[in-house]
Amino acid sequence: IAFKRRQISDTEMDMTPMVDVTFQLLIFFMITMSVSLIKAMEVPKTERTEDVAQQRTVEELEEDNDYIIVRVDQESVIWVNDREAPTRQELLARLREELSGGPTAPKNLMVVAHPKAKHGRVVLCLDVGAVVGIEKPRLRYSEEDI
Repeated sequence: IAFKRRQISDTEMDMTPMVDVTFQLLIFFMITMSVSLIKAMEVPKTERTEDVAQQRTVEELEEDNDYIIVRVDQESVIWVNDREAPTRQELLARLREELSGGPTAPKNLMVVAHPKAKHGRVVLCLDVGAVVGIEKPRLRYSEEDI
């Protein structure tokens, strides 16, 4: 049996490449949308319950035993209560150590970052805080030497 090959006239256009490109674009946009939904993170909101004059400084929060102070300096080095935590695992261990102090253990997290610190390192501190169970971390930028 011999099949006849259909001749495409000049007035007809082959739609196969156009359909292929359309499906590839559809898949691309579906994948990029799912990745952007996964990477979304809620940023801690500033609390407006206190007047500006009554807001506490970082030094006052350091004296308060209810806060763990995590600092990110100008070189993006992370410090937990004056002890360096260069990796994610060490940061996680230091925060768990601070939280395991019994009933008097701090329950809140304050991340104090230098404006020139890498954004990824600040987000790392917030992520690890969420992993250890701190629900509402606070974030503050300070240009002072950390």
